[in-house]
Amino acid sequence: MRVALPASLSQLSMSIAMFFLNRIAIMAGGENGVAVFTSAWRVTMLGIVPILGMAAATTAVTGAAYGERNTEKLEAAYLYAIKIAFMIELGVVSFIMAFAPQVAYLFTYSEIAQVIKQELISALRTLPIFLFLTPFGMMTSAMFQGIGEGEKSLILTIFRTLVMQVGFAYTFVNLGLGLRGVWLGIVVGNMVAAVMGFTWGRVRIRAVRRALR
Repeated sequence: MRVALPASLSQLSMSIAMFFLNRIAIMAGGENGVAVFTSAWRVTMLGIVPILGMAAATTAVTGAAYGERNTEKLEAAYLYAIKIAFMIELGVVSFIMAFAPQVAYLFTYSEIAQVIKQELISALRTLPIFLFLTPFGMMTSAMFQGIGEGEKSLILTIFRTLVMQVGFAYTFVNLGLGLRGVWLGIVVGNMVAAVMGFTWGRVRIRAVRRALR
C-alpha cells in the first residue's frame, strides 16, 4: 500500500496537471491553442512509452537489489536504466523534430485544420525537448518505488507536474510569450524537476548504502 497508493495518486496528479495546462493553452491561444496542444502532446507522449517500460524494469530490479541489501547493484541498475532511456529519447526527439512538418500533416491534412499547421510544427520542435531529461526523473521515481518509498515518488511527481510544469507555463504565458510560453514552461518545468529528482535519488542511494552497512 505504501507503493500502490502513492502510484495511484501520481496518476491523479498528472490528470489534474493536464486540466490546468489545457486551461493555460486556452488562455494563450483560444480553441486553436487547445487543438495544437492536444495534437503535440499526443505525439510527445509516444516518446514516453519506452521510458514507462524502463521504469517498470527499474522498479523490479532495484527492488530485488534492495531486498538483497546490495546497494552497488541497486545504483548500477538505476544509472544503467537512465543511460539506456536517455539514448532512446535522443533518437525519439531527434526524429520528431526532424520530421515535424510531416508529423504535423497527419493532424492538419484537411483545409480547416491548416490554420494550426505552423503553430503545431513549432510545438513539435519545442515540446519534445523535455524528453531528454525525463529519464532522470522517471527512473528516480521508479527507484523510490523499488525500495518501498512510494511517498517520495509521489512528491516528485506532484513537484514535476503541478508545481513545475503548470507553474512555469502559467508564468511564461503571463510574460506575453503566448502558446510558445506553454511549450517552454513544460520543457523548463520538466527539466528542473528532473535534475532535482536525480539529485535526490543519488542522495537517497548514499543514505541507503550507509543504513545497510
